[in-house]
Amino acid sequence: IAHEEDDSVSSFDATLTVGLPPLFTETYTSRVVVDPKAWTISTKSIESNLIEALSSQWKLRPETSTSCHVDFHVEMTVSHPGVVQVLDQVLEQVAGQQVEAFERRCQKLGEYEKGLRYEE
Repeated sequence: IAHEEDDSVSSFDATLTVGLPPLFTETYTSRVVVDPKAWTISTKSIESNLIEALSSQWKLRPETSTSCHVDFHVEMTVSHPGVVQVLDQVLEQVAGQQVEAFERRCQKLGEYEKGLRYEE
């Protein structure tokens, strides 16, 4: 995993669609804050119809020059009873899928970097 030399905190808004079709889908916007110096990525929903609050934090802890440990924490507040019932059944699976997608992306970026940089 490569760590950028630029230590400035950056943020952007991301629009995502989640759900379990045909039961429900929700498109929402989150503010994403990336802090390379702290090795964290934080998100907080800022616009949603079904989700009252959604926040997550990814904390990366380097272990070796090619690997790190990832702590992932997510909190969600939903008031619609039907959505709550469905989420209670699948939230752990969805969180696992998010972590797997993150790992795949890191591996892809790592393979890309290996092609660009020679390391002894």
